[in-house]
Amino acid sequence: MPAELLERAVRDGVTPSYDLAVLVGGEPTLALRGGWIEPGVPVPGDAVWDLASLTKPLVGAPLAWRLVDEGLLGFDEELRRILPDLSEGVTLAHLLSHSAGYPAWRPLYEQVDEPGSSTARELILELARTCPLESEPGIRHAYSDLGFLALCALLEHLGGARVDVLARDLPLDGLTWGSPRAVPTEDCPVRGRVVRGEVHDLNCWAMGGVSTHAGLFGDARSVAMAAQAHLQRFRSGRSRALREAWTRRGAGSHLLGWDGRSGENSSSGALFPPESVGHLGFTGTSVWLAPREEVVVVLLTNRVHPSVEDVRIRQLRPALHDAVVGWLRRRGRWVR
Repeated sequence: MPAELLERAVRDGVTPSYDLAVLVGGEPTLALRGGWIEPGVPVPGDAVWDLASLTKPLVGAPLAWRLVDEGLLGFDEELRRILPDLSEGVTLAHLLSHSAGYPAWRPLYEQVDEPGSSTARELILELARTCPLESEPGIRHAYSDLGFLALCALLEHLGGARVDVLARDLPLDGLTWGSPRAVPTEDCPVRGRVVRGEVHDLNCWAMGGVSTHAGLFGDARSVAMAAQAHLQRFRSGRSRALREAWTRRGAGSHLLGWDGRSGENSSSGALFPPESVGHLGFTGTSVWLAPREEVVVVLLTNRVHPSVEDVRIRQLRPALHDAVVGWLRRRGRWVR
């Protein structure tokens, strides 16, 4: 059962807290929340979690899809004509599918003098988009925050505003950029404190907490409703870009902005269908959608508190999704 799995995860120290939301046909079907924000203090009802890389599919990808739907950009258009300092051959599809050739990560925050300032933000975006590629675009899959930072630079250049402004008309009700109601994340050696309320990712932190690769905070229900809005748009066929984005793979498991199932090793478990889409976040977050079944499953944890070293979330995620599917089947809510 999902509840027993999650409670055991808290008892065993896999994560201090969790928030689970399951929608079927857009309707809330299962909601579970538990754990603690500090020993002896239960998670309050208004708590939120650092969503980490769930910001990519909820902000970065839909902003890019909008440009495609409006005819301002093509998935396969070389982006150097827009940002001349990008490497040759890089396209929007490459950035969204993590196949542009960028390194996975670099500590760009180490090169800024005033973290959080506009100058630091501009420098990090410049360092990211001009970072030498490790492989030719389109050849190799390497999950890369730097690629999504290059995407951030592109979106802000074309939109003439920061991504939090550009994202105001996206389906992000209940989601915020940072929050005083957040559960704690890492006891961060760089900042010298337990991080709470500000983004865990250090590059995003140095940028002022707003990017296309990290920065969003929220609870599981709000994430599920945001994902449901994309699912409805996909099923309606109103967005040609979204339809292509969720059905076209890059060089690896990633689609154009979201991830797809990676066979038997998928974090969505063994029972989600092959056409499922989802995404993970480093802090211990995930969202998975089964489009045909109209099922959305969001699991939020702060497994990085107080240390990022424990990676048992890798076993919890697939087990939890299998348990959710089993729970839905027993109630006749998983209809293929």
